[in-house]
Amino acid sequence: MNRIRTLFVFTSVVACGVAAFASEPSATPTPAVSAVPTSVETVADVRVVRGLVYAQPGGVELKLDLHLPAKPSAGAPRPLLVWIHGGGWQEGGRGFCPLAPLAKEGYAVASISYRFTQQAKFPAQLHDAKAAIRWLRAHAADYDFDPARIGACGESAGGLLAALLGTSGDVVEVEGAGGTPGVSSRVQAVVALCPPTDVTLEDADQARVPELLESADPKDVALGKTIRSRAAILEAALGGPVEEHRELARLMSPVKYVSKDDAPFFFVHGDRDFLVPMSQSELMVAALRRAGWWRRSKLSRGQDTVSVGLSPH
Repeated sequence: MNRIRTLFVFTSVVACGVAAFASEPSATPTPAVSAVPTSVETVADVRVVRGLVYAQPGGVELKLDLHLPAKPSAGAPRPLLVWIHGGGWQEGGRGFCPLAPLAKEGYAVASISYRFTQQAKFPAQLHDAKAAIRWLRAHAADYDFDPARIGACGESAGGLLAALLGTSGDVVEVEGAGGTPGVSSRVQAVVALCPPTDVTLEDADQARVPELLESADPKDVALGKTIRSRAAILEAALGGPVEEHRELARLMSPVKYVSKDDAPFFFVHGDRDFLVPMSQSELMVAALRRAGWWRRSKLSRGQDTVSVGLSPH
């Protein structure tokens, strides 16, 4: 699936979702400590602020970049869109931000870093994402965006974190303490691109791996390696097999937090995605519908993408 092309097609949905479903005003109850960026530059009417430190868990500096319209907003503060990169929680970075072009359309955009599983096991990655949202909300006035209109967008591993932000707002057991204490980590809209949503389920495809790896067909071998990597990525995040970390796997699964007060969601998933099966998005869609959400869907079986949008009744 051409995920980057898909992202540009559907990022407008999170922008619309943030604008339409801003239902939670967010004041800043505690003063925010000013951060010194690594660099600030203005290119093509976009002000780029790089290297803002939003938290320091265990002495590790976690940074984010901002892409902002160069001109101040004429009326109400602009919505903020937060990009969370993928990479199996093991690689990737904030430097590539597909949402950045939306700054030219009047939106504030943030791209965040988070700790990889080589540094810290889950829920460190969720703690970091929540810390970033709290920091951004606390600094909203500094950068001219609306603290009550924040949307999260992520791909794959980042999609799981975005989905968790949309479902576990202010859930104490996964909140963490980084960023700016006393500020909400809730978001008002989510776009989740090919996200894992329930990592507690048995992965029946793992039984196929030995046969696929022994195949004479290179495509089968590649598929076997992809399926095998699912388990390896998850074990690295949890610190071992799911069977030995059931409670942690539950905390990692966005579907387990679904409720009627969640943010509006938009899913993009390909039915040819063998790393994260499309059934993972379908599970989340079904859970949200049971919680009282309705669905708009565009299903393209046999094609690259399937998109599903959910909004309140």
